[in-house]
Amino acid sequence: KSPPPPPRVSPKPKKKTFGQKMLDLFPQRGDSGGEVVRKSIFLFSAAVFLVCVVLIVLYFVDIFRADKMYDDIGSAYHANFATQTTELTQPQPESEEPTEKIYTLLPGAADLLAMNSEINGWISIPGTKVDYPVLHHLDDEPGNEYYLYRNVQKEDSKPGSIFLDYRCSFDDVGEDGTLQMPNSDNLIIYGHNMRDLSMFGTLKYYRTDENYYDEHPLISLNSNYETYQYKIFGYFIADAEDTTDTRFDYWNAIDFADETEFYNYVNEVKRRTLRITNVDVKYGDQLLTLSTCTYEFKDARYVVVARKVRKGESADVDTSQASMNPNPLYPDVWYQLFGGTKPDEAQLKANLHS
Repeated sequence: KSPPPPPRVSPKPKKKTFGQKMLDLFPQRGDSGGEVVRKSIFLFSAAVFLVCVVLIVLYFVDIFRADKMYDDIGSAYHANFATQTTELTQPQPESEEPTEKIYTLLPGAADLLAMNSEINGWISIPGTKVDYPVLHHLDDEPGNEYYLYRNVQKEDSKPGSIFLDYRCSFDDVGEDGTLQMPNSDNLIIYGHNMRDLSMFGTLKYYRTDENYYDEHPLISLNSNYETYQYKIFGYFIADAEDTTDTRFDYWNAIDFADETEFYNYVNEVKRRTLRITNVDVKYGDQLLTLSTCTYEFKDARYVVVARKVRKGESADVDTSQASMNPNPLYPDVWYQLFGGTKPDEAQLKANLHS
């Protein structure tokens, strides 16, 4: 008997190269309809994923660059400011006839103006990340603010800049060194609520941390010519698109026609404030309003309001009497989303100017 034939051995399939494997991800001639659909969906999903990764990376790179740039600018500004000579703070001799004040640039302001002539000053809240130049673009339009997504060097940037409302006037000094027009009664400054806490991202802590106001009751605001301090007396949540009886267009309160209009604004802030402070506000005080976004509902705004430290007044703030407002007035949409009841008239009047 002859031996059985040896078993037939199938040849080993040729190993595919990396290029061939990548090519197989794309629809090929001869693929079934289902295979073409499967590959197309996979390729589309992969493309979307890669685009998202690239956008996320670019976003964080942009934030990192912005933080680094503002840190460098701030370090230079504060270093120059520390060299302020006594000549700038020495009292001027009184003259027999009153003369118009002559303004001179503060140390560090010249460098800021050389970088960007639209820098109007510097804002900081001691002990927080709020420490930025303030931009002022006079040709803004509502909803189309120039520095909303531009940095101090006018480059496109997601964090944008801290900027003054284009309708405001803040130490607008002419070539002769005198004010070209009086300062606005209420300076309104805007900034993004960044998740990395840059720009106005730390303002939220006044609301979430009951000790934050006690530790940070003051805002420092320098123009290019003078230094000022402001005492915070209220902060609240507003609805930019409110059309109900809780509407409060705080962003339009820039100059007050009279004492009644002034106190109407102050009292609206006190009705809404999340914390009751012992900071008094009097007609004639210059106000400072910081506005940023918050995310409890669409078009939500978070607003911090302060008044300027008066001439001869101590900048110290007695926060021992400050307390959380048990029932502040929220926008109407707040009650629709989260419930609660609006404070009655007696509760509203408790914190108002008498």
